[in-house]
Amino acid sequence: GGEPVVVLENDLVRVTVSPLRGGQISDLVLKATGKHLCAEETGLFVDRVWNYDDPQIYQQWEKLPYEFKLKGGGTDAAVELTRRGNGDVAGRMIVHKTFSLTDGSAAVRVDYRFEIGQEAMAPMRIGMWFHGRPGVRGEKNTFVLPTDGKIQEIAYGAGAKGEYWWYQPERGWLAARGESGDGLAICVEYKRLMLFYQWLHDAMPGLEWAFRSFDIQNGESLDTTVWLVPFQGLPNVTGAAPEVVGALEVAPQVAADAKDVPVKIALSGARTGDCTLLVNVKGPDGKESQLAQSQLALKPGAAFGASLKPAGPGT
Repeated sequence: GGEPVVVLENDLVRVTVSPLRGGQISDLVLKATGKHLCAEETGLFVDRVWNYDDPQIYQQWEKLPYEFKLKGGGTDAAVELTRRGNGDVAGRMIVHKTFSLTDGSAAVRVDYRFEIGQEAMAPMRIGMWFHGRPGVRGEKNTFVLPTDGKIQEIAYGAGAKGEYWWYQPERGWLAARGESGDGLAICVEYKRLMLFYQWLHDAMPGLEWAFRSFDIQNGESLDTTVWLVPFQGLPNVTGAAPEVVGALEVAPQVAADAKDVPVKIALSGARTGDCTLLVNVKGPDGKESQLAQSQLALKPGAAFGASLKPAGPGT
């Protein structure tokens, strides 16, 4: 449509960045399946500052064009985007974000630097809000959030709608999984994490997170890294890290006299390769013991199975 975009691409994924639309990722395609992993109109990494009671500050970056420059070379490709806010207050705030791809990996690295200009003359308090709509386009999505004492699964289209606020995140990741078992995990800096937020409306709902407010000295910056990790063929999502997304299938409760409890693990790696899988079990006394150690070829849909004999109730 005449809008300039930047495309980062390797053999595994294609990332489209739209500098004129707030510097957001407007498309993320997993090439092995052809799945689009974010909404079309509002994609990923629309920048907001939540802790000023002024909508002109909160939402202005998503409407502003970003300057950009290409970086990297050889096995790496990246684009750095920059935008200073408008107005007396926001004009002292500068958002830098760099999207990076590495050859042989489906993971997308996102490095943020939220800078306060030297002209501010004093520290400024900043709360970063990451607005976006991850998920498999055209599929019903289940949103997975480790919070409030368990891994929550919110299935949009199966009764869940409206707004959800989660103020007790227990890990620094969240995920959207389509009906196909494909999806996108997002790994964030846990120590800054304040909440997860869901806006369940329209064809592709929102799944977002926000950082607590932090004081940034004038002339300095807050730096953080986020990872987008596409995955394939998982029956659920139990955990995520920048290199791998995992699914654990085991009965949550078993009888004390159970002789064998099946355990299944499925992994989807950002890159392929051999790995060592260690499976530990915590007994009723709180002590961990090793259930299994196995060599595994890390790839989409890599699976491992074992059985466990519980040491007693509470295993």
